[in-house]
Amino acid sequence: MKIKSKIVSLVLVAAIVPILIMGISSYILGLKTSLRTTEIFYEGALNQGANSFNNYFSAVNKKLTMFSKDYVSTLGKNVETQVLVNNLGEGEATFINSYIGTVDKKFIIYPQQAMPEGYDPTGRPWYKSAIGKEFAISEPYEDANTKQFMISVAKEVKSDGQTVGVASIDIDFGKLNTYIENIHTGNRGFIAVIDKTGLILFHNNKE
Repeated sequence: MKIKSKIVSLVLVAAIVPILIMGISSYILGLKTSLRTTEIFYEGALNQGANSFNNYFSAVNKKLTMFSKDYVSTLGKNVETQVLVNNLGEGEATFINSYIGTVDKKFIIYPQQAMPEGYDPTGRPWYKSAIGKEFAISEPYEDANTKQFMISVAKEVKSDGQTVGVASIDIDFGKLNTYIENIHTGNRGFIAVIDKTGLILFHNNKE
């Protein structure tokens, strides 16, 4: 009787152990699949957010490129640069200012505003940053007067290979964030934007 009980026990163990192993293996495989699916989902959301910014800045670069060509084509002609600068900045909800500084230290801005006496655009960081580059994007910074975060995008303007100035646009970073605010990241997920120093530039929690 004891031998029979042992045999039955061994048979049960032999049957249950593989079932348990298969169950655990299936659970682990299912968990890995679920985690990978979640990972792919959030990678897609993050890529969507990054691509939104990249596409936006590419469009701004194209706008500056067109402005540069138009500006160079008017040199020596009776065309007001102010009109070109106005056209560059008008109709864009995310733009704060559009402007150009020239090598002879002239500065034209839209919307028009008075600059300090002796203002030299060629000595400004936005001007210097664009020289020798395709186009330059500044670090997000807080405007001293308005206290709003903004980004400056600048492009060198050349005529016959010579620098004649730098065109630039100030962008409202708060409005720029609308590109990512509504990206779907699950029921409670959202995308935050952080600069390389760890400063939080955008977060759903406004505080």
